[in-house]
Amino acid sequence: MQNVGFVFAIYPALKRLFAGGAALQAAVSRNLELVNTHPSMGPLLMGLTLLLEKERDCAEDVITYRRAFMTALAAQGDHIFWGVLKPLAAAVGTATTLVSGNFYAGPLAALLAYNVPNMAARVWGFGAGWSRGLRVLSIFQSPFFHRALSLARDATACGLGSVVGVIIWYIFSVESSRVPIVIQIVEVWAVLSAGAGGFFLLYRRVPLGLVMFLAAFGSLFFLSSI
Repeated sequence: MQNVGFVFAIYPALKRLFAGGAALQAAVSRNLELVNTHPSMGPLLMGLTLLLEKERDCAEDVITYRRAFMTALAAQGDHIFWGVLKPLAAAVGTATTLVSGNFYAGPLAALLAYNVPNMAARVWGFGAGWSRGLRVLSIFQSPFFHRALSLARDATACGLGSVVGVIIWYIFSVESSRVPIVIQIVEVWAVLSAGAGGFFLLYRRVPLGLVMFLAAFGSLFFLSSI
C-alpha cells in the first residue's frame, strides 16, 4: 500500500535516530509493514512513528501502536478532508465562478480552498505527531475541533445557498429583458425546489459529495438551457 513511500519519507530521520548498521536496517524493515491511512494524515503518522522509534521500549510496540493509530487517522481524514473540506471547496469554486463570471477564478478558488488547509494540516501534523505522540488523538475529541467541523459544514450550506441566490439573481437581472415574468417565476420555483431537495437529501444523510455532484450537474443543465 503506502509503506514504501512512508519509509522513503522517514528514512532521513531514521538515519539520525540510528547510527546505521543492523539497527537502521531493522527499523527500515519494521516500517515496511502495511501502511494505509489518509494521505493528508500521513505526515502526522510519520511524526508519531518517529517518536515511537525514538522512545520505544520494545521494537514491536512501534508497529502495534502505528497500526491502531493509522486506522483512526484514516477515518478522521476521510471525514475532514473528503467529507467536509472537499465539498466546501467545491461550493466556494462554484459560487466564485457564478459571481465573477470568470471560468478561471472558480477552479482557482476551489484549489486554494482545499489545498491551503490541506498543506497546513500536513505541516502541522508532522510536528504534532513528533511533539505530542499518542496524546495528539485528544485533539480530534476536543470541543474546538467539533465546533470547527460544524462551522465548515455551515459554510458549505451557505455556499450552496449562495449558488442558488446567484442563479435567481441571474434569472431576474440578466434574463428579465427577454423572458416573460411567468417563465422567470417558474425558473425560480424550480431552483428553490432543487435547493430544498438538496437539504432534504442532506437531512436523510445522503453523502455530501453526492449532493454536491447532483447540484453541480443540475446547475450545468440549468445554465445550458437558458
